[in-house]
Amino acid sequence: MSRSAWIGVRAIAAAFLAVVASTPSVVMLGQSAARASSLGSSAEARSGGRVPVAVATPGAEAAAKVTSGSRLDEAVRQTPPASSDWAGSSFCTAEYDSPYTGNSYAGVAACGTAYGDGGNSNEQGPISYNGVQFDSVGFQCVELVMRYMYYDFGVAPYSANGNTVVSNYTGSVFTKETDPATDGLPGVGDILSFAGTPSNPYGHTSIVTRVSSSSLTTLNENDTSNGLDTVPVSNGVVGGGVTGWLHAPSRQPIQWDFNGDGKADEAFIAQKSDGGFDLRVWLGGSTETFSSPSIWWTTAKGPSYSFSGVEPFAGDFCGDGRTDFGMLAKKSDGGFDLRVACNQGNGTFGNPNIWWTTAKGPSYSFSGVKPL
Repeated sequence: MSRSAWIGVRAIAAAFLAVVASTPSVVMLGQSAARASSLGSSAEARSGGRVPVAVATPGAEAAAKVTSGSRLDEAVRQTPPASSDWAGSSFCTAEYDSPYTGNSYAGVAACGTAYGDGGNSNEQGPISYNGVQFDSVGFQCVELVMRYMYYDFGVAPYSANGNTVVSNYTGSVFTKETDPATDGLPGVGDILSFAGTPSNPYGHTSIVTRVSSSSLTTLNENDTSNGLDTVPVSNGVVGGGVTGWLHAPSRQPIQWDFNGDGKADEAFIAQKSDGGFDLRVWLGGSTETFSSPSIWWTTAKGPSYSFSGVEPFAGDFCGDGRTDFGMLAKKSDGGFDLRVACNQGNGTFGNPNIWWTTAKGPSYSFSGVKPL
């Protein structure tokens, strides 16, 4: 998203703040209460099956929409080159009458069923959008990564199997890493290639959505029923048959994207009559509008937090590419807990769990700290 577009989005949120300026019963995420008041799986499981060659539509990569940078430490994305969310869940269900796995990354949904579920269930025929073909057979693993590269980066599909997505790439938008033993770990948004096996000579390919010291979480097609899988990491080296990856370039982040569609969203906590609060989210649209705010979490679902005893903030703390909700929650001794509620990817947050508490460190007081 361009700086001017982002300024426009923030201006809309600012306009709403002007409406609620006379009351302290609404606090925007990332804004202190005081400020608001003043305003008022394994490699064996990944057999993958036959991974067909993706048929490329002639055309060069789009001119530099993004710039190369250091390895991503968190999921950041730009507004997709298309003007709509065509690569999302409706691409699976409406365009091809195929199941949506329930998981997406950067506006790109994983479609189809688990590998081997119902015979040729992921052989729907050629998959394309506006004449750009991503796969000649169906919702195979290559289709997902080619659609991701095109939707988020403007990179045209090219001929490859799962095990050659990295080696066959000849463009300059992604950085090719081909030595897992010395190249460190992939980052969120990177594209993996897996070696072929005797039972699956075509290999596999997937998108990294989370990185930890012990594993990678990946988004896949023609693999698991929910589109997610894990790849082991040991001593800083990725295993699971990964032969290399395409490192995604750094992209201009939007501040908060709660539903993962690449559009900026906004959120606030609203005081309830019992002294608690609802966490409500506006979803950003494509026509300079926000949706009506909907409740993603409420104090009725968890501990009895008081509106006056929390300081909210947001970020991708759970490392899955979705914006999560965090807060400092006042304790009875005057200290605080730092709690994080992970975004569930379905329009809700989980219960806020304690990630840090003043019992573990210096005796900070709730009244003496403010979240960034």
